[in-house]
Amino acid sequence: MNIVSAESIAKENPALRAEMQTARQKLVESLVEYDEQIQDEFLSDEQAQIPASSIKKAIRRLIMDGEGRFAPVFAGASFRNIGVQPLLDGVIDYLPSPLDRPELQVAVASKTASLSHFLEEEAKTKRKNRHPGQPPILALAEVFKVVDDPKRGMMSYVRVYHGSLSRSSHMWNSHVHTFEKPLNLLHVFANDHHEIQEMPTGHIGAMTGLKSARTGDTLLTFPGHQSQGVPEPLRNLQIKTLDIPPAVAFMAIDPYTPTSREKLREALSKLSREDPSIRWSVDEKTETFILSGMGLLHLEIAQHRLLTHYKIDKESAMWGDIQVEYAECPLDSVGPLRAVFERPLRDKPGRAACTVSIEPLQQHHHDQVHSSSDISESFFQRDGNIVRVCLSLPENANYQKLPYEPETIRQQLLNGAIAGLARGPRRSSRVRNCYVSITWDPEDDYFGVSSTGGHITNSALVGVRGLLKEIQARGQMGLLEPFTNFTITCPEESSNVVQHDLTSARGGQVLEIRKPEEELYAEGGIDVTNIYIPPDPYESVQSLRDPKKNTVRMLEIVGKAPLKEMMKYDSQLRSMTGGRHELTLSPGDFELVVGPREKALDNLG
Repeated sequence: MNIVSAESIAKENPALRAEMQTARQKLVESLVEYDEQIQDEFLSDEQAQIPASSIKKAIRRLIMDGEGRFAPVFAGASFRNIGVQPLLDGVIDYLPSPLDRPELQVAVASKTASLSHFLEEEAKTKRKNRHPGQPPILALAEVFKVVDDPKRGMMSYVRVYHGSLSRSSHMWNSHVHTFEKPLNLLHVFANDHHEIQEMPTGHIGAMTGLKSARTGDTLLTFPGHQSQGVPEPLRNLQIKTLDIPPAVAFMAIDPYTPTSREKLREALSKLSREDPSIRWSVDEKTETFILSGMGLLHLEIAQHRLLTHYKIDKESAMWGDIQVEYAECPLDSVGPLRAVFERPLRDKPGRAACTVSIEPLQQHHHDQVHSSSDISESFFQRDGNIVRVCLSLPENANYQKLPYEPETIRQQLLNGAIAGLARGPRRSSRVRNCYVSITWDPEDDYFGVSSTGGHITNSALVGVRGLLKEIQARGQMGLLEPFTNFTITCPEESSNVVQHDLTSARGGQVLEIRKPEEELYAEGGIDVTNIYIPPDPYESVQSLRDPKKNTVRMLEIVGKAPLKEMMKYDSQLRSMTGGRHELTLSPGDFELVVGPREKALDNLG
């Protein structure tokens, strides 16, 4: 990178030097509006030159406050190696370091705490097969990305938050509850991969050979040998990650031959490991693959990746159209129901029971999740539902001497509830907006060694499905459809036609009509009118004798509408606005279907 002095610029190009001074002064004036420290420095002596170090510190403070009032912009061209070094310096000067960020949060069941607090409390607890003085865990890492590499297979990119990982580490995946061991540890530099022996705290690297890890999974290593098992409650310890939005669209894929079916199954398994928001299942009756995602474009990209990267022959299966995925919800409370599951599983007899009740999800249920202090109950939020699992354990019980693991029982009951909510009784769609309460009393619901994990899970599954069928028999099972939030920018002369089409034909709702420049103030964004833009020397100057062009006044229409009506709405807008429009969609909530739309869905089956 060539560094040019200000003196040489002043000699060779005085106009550029003057423009630099003007731009610097505008930058200081912008910072003075938001930062008190540089404001005091500026007002103390307006004639003095503000040092560059003070400007950098002010920019860093405004970025660190998290309010988004100031955003530095760098210009450059990476292909020509122009402006790359200042950009990298800006990362160091302005962005927060790991020490500036809040401490890592981990979750066990529905309880959340910082990693240091959890390790401190866990170290005080006596655990089986753990010697005094041993740490609860040796390493903690997160799989933040999974990529199917053509040469190396599935590569899992991980970041180590605690301890260190080595090639010989037996890592516990707390999401799928299985041990995994990497074949190689790789340090990645662009397209170069170098094998390493270990990854210490704070490092990022890639692993090959993991069979089940997917994006967002948590990996742990423990003292002792793998055969000693995983102590409770560490088997369910997970790093808090971003919530995955629910699937709102799906497409059916029906392979023609068993060979193409297995190839598609393997490809879908790898694709869902790369992108957890991609979900897939197999219909029990038709054996058709159902691929679900967050919208039209998301599924089109997933289909394109199946055809190009995973080499799925398009002629080997029948590909259905992309459709909206509806959901079901209870409109009335039902229960409690004591569900007993007493069937052989894998030719082994067994028996288990639990008590289940279901209610429509209300705001007080959300409040209960954060306010509950009862250690016997746990709350799990999944796919728009809340599952409460309460274990009626004996008071002052020694958990080490119980014939069962309480956290394992809790997880098995949760798995059964999630499976029961995956298919509703009205349209075989997922169930949402549901509050499920499961109570398990060892005196009545535990039957010794015959209460296996499979029987406990199925008891919760039977209870949830039985109550959902009872709600459907009462006619109190409602339908939900996904809505999308839209922002349409169109000429004022077309706005009335667009509004009428949205409200009358699409079932939408217009919430606001505004001028495009009002969006900044409505959403608290950066006011672009205060940004200093230097004159463009290459901008053409229009003669006064040139005819003036008519300016088109634009309006923004903000609202919400059913996703089904908006998936291909851009083509309809083109005919109404003559192509002079912009359409922006963002995920919305699920809303209850009523009136003619509900009858139309029932008629379609």
